Amino acid sequence: MWHKREFLNEIVKNITIYNYSKMALTEDMKKWNQRIEEETKKTLDIKYLENFPKEIQDLYIKLRQIILNLYPNIQIMPKKNYISFKAKTNFLDVQPQSRLLKCVINVRAGKLKDPKKLARDISKLGHFGSGDYDFSIISLKDIEKFSDLIKQSYKINS
Repeated sequence: MWHKREFLNEIVKNITIYNYSKMALTEDMKKWNQRIEEETKKTLDIKYLENFPKEIQDLYIKLRQIILNLYPNIQIMPKKNYISFKAKTNFLDVQPQSRLLKCVINVRAGKLKDPKKLARDISKLGHFGSGDYDFSIISLKDIEKFSDLIKQSYKINS
């Protein structure tokens, strides 16, 4: 902080100037940028769905809520063709389509415990997302049906 005096027409004017250190200003700016980035990330995946039918948007939001309730520290990262849910690495990639949510779980072929054979092995097929198994979510019942597979993928990738 420093003081400055100005003289104008025989009137003295005292001005106090506060000089913040560059370090403090930089830290404040970093915190502000992080806050903006976090708020933006929260809504980017929802904006990604704007052009999809309302039923698909609602289905995705329900899936997202369930996953965030189970694992609040994950990152949600919209990509060009899918939305990625990430712990240390991606554990679930969701590709919204006009009538369903196509999900790819990041588990190598042969490592998934799926006695009901709910997931399809796509290790030899071209696909978006990282992982060797996929399944489709068409209704809210499907989210419950595939939740064990999502949990397995999270455990493997966290």
